[in-house]
Amino acid sequence: MRALALVCVLAWLAGDSHAGPEEAARLRADGEAFARQHRYQDAIRAFKQASGEEPRATDDCFVALAYRRLERWAQAEMFLSRCRARLQPGEAEPTWTTTLATEIADGLTRTGHSRVVIGVEPAEAATAARITVSAFAPDEQVAPGAIFLPPGKHLLEVSAAGFTTASQTVEVADGRETAVVVKMSPPEQSAPPPVVEKRPEPAPRRQPMTVVDRGSGLGWFCLGVGAAAFAAGGVFNYLALHNQDLLAGATTDQQYEKHETRFDAQRIGTYVGYGVGAAAVGTGLYLLLKPQRTRTVWVSAEADDTGATLLLEWTR
Repeated sequence: MRALALVCVLAWLAGDSHAGPEEAARLRADGEAFARQHRYQDAIRAFKQASGEEPRATDDCFVALAYRRLERWAQAEMFLSRCRARLQPGEAEPTWTTTLATEIADGLTRTGHSRVVIGVEPAEAATAARITVSAFAPDEQVAPGAIFLPPGKHLLEVSAAGFTTASQTVEVADGRETAVVVKMSPPEQSAPPPVVEKRPEPAPRRQPMTVVDRGSGLGWFCLGVGAAAFAAGGVFNYLALHNQDLLAGATTDQQYEKHETRFDAQRIGTYVGYGVGAAAVGTGLYLLLKPQRTRTVWVSAEADDTGATLLLEWTR
């Protein structure tokens, strides 16, 4: 069982090792078929994918030929230059590339394309810089150096590991060579927060203030209760006198007992009201008229950015 599993794994690895070249060959055949059908965009996509599966310089030559058919001279020139730069020793370029180079050069001149030399600073960024040009497809990045662009304004975006992505606009004039240098900088590092020296807070200054204790509010409360009790006693006294007259005029035992019960209750209420009133008034007067005391209250204040504080201190 283990031997069978090992054989399956080896077979899968062997098949996977050939997947790249086989897929690349299929894509190249598709690209040539698309070109014969004048489907040049599909041919370009197929040759790019084939180069991703199995890098080969001649794929760039076929992409340059497709761009020439579309009369996109700048991209045709860029891919032809890339094809020739990637050729390995002993690897020959297609026989038609010489004619293609002449046609591209004529097309660039006829349409007013200009040579643009792109430099990147500092040197550490230039070695790893990849440049995206607005006139090219997003996946057609170039290294610092010379390319051709049609007249007008073009946006260059430069990226490099360890540096912040930089962008710059270049304006190309008809038939005039242009040089541009894109300066890159390392990512900005956030500055540490400033150190704020905390100064010792000065002790708050205390000011004495004399306060006269004029008695508690309990004295006034007692006077109020006494006044209310006197008023209630007066009401009960008035009602008791009235029922006393009714008792004197009663002609039957039933009437006498009725008025007698009321008279007794009202008389008790009169005594209670006057008694409570006298006690409450006396207590209130005592509390208000007792000898006054003075005490010293220390007052201090301090303020800061968030507000102010008022501190009162006294001893009982």
